[in-house]
Amino acid sequence: MHVIRLKPLREFASRHPPAKAPLDAWYAEACRADRASFADVKATYGSADLVGGNRVVFNIGGNKYRLIVKVTYRSRTIYVRFVGTHADYDRSYALHVQRIQGRFASGDARFLSTRLLRSPAHCWPPQATPGVRQ
Repeated sequence: MHVIRLKPLREFASRHPPAKAPLDAWYAEACRADRASFADVKATYGSADLVGGNRVVFNIGGNKYRLIVKVTYRSRTIYVRFVGTHADYDRSYALHVQRIQGRFASGDARFLSTRLLRSPAHCWPPQATPGVRQ
């Protein structure tokens, strides 16, 4: 697979020297890999999590660091979105949740229509599924 946007990896490794070896190992393995789906990623990295939008979170260096990438399986590309310490990840995730809760509480119709009602699973009233008895 082709890894795009290596600058965040290099910059983080220069600020956190103990992260260099685990990030280099992840990069070398990612370049050699040929994955067709998240299931292939999960088979190799049992701790990897799918966080939506084909974004995958990897625990790097014994769970000291987090790496978030966006994977396009069809074109076999990996785009680095975030690399940081576990604490950095927790802080950024907490801010993201607060932003979402603030939008939801304020009744931002644009947020509700684009985020919550995008998939059929969130439609109200519930739709009958063909072939399934209610």
